[in-house]
Amino acid sequence: MNFKILISLAVVLLGAFLIFHFKTALGALVLPIFCVLVGIVTVILFKLIVKDDKQD
Repeated sequence: MNFKILISLAVVLLGAFLIFHFKTALGALVLPIFCVLVGIVTVILFKLIVKDDKQD
């Protein structure tokens, strides 16, 4: 299960890179898309932290 979370985190970070690479073409959508990606990364990292706490 950790592998799936890490893969999804890598995909989201790749998405963030692509947003900043194409920021001139996206225009006003850059900030909302970036906020969504930050939220997704926060939830993914929270899942990793909670999973580690349960194993102790």
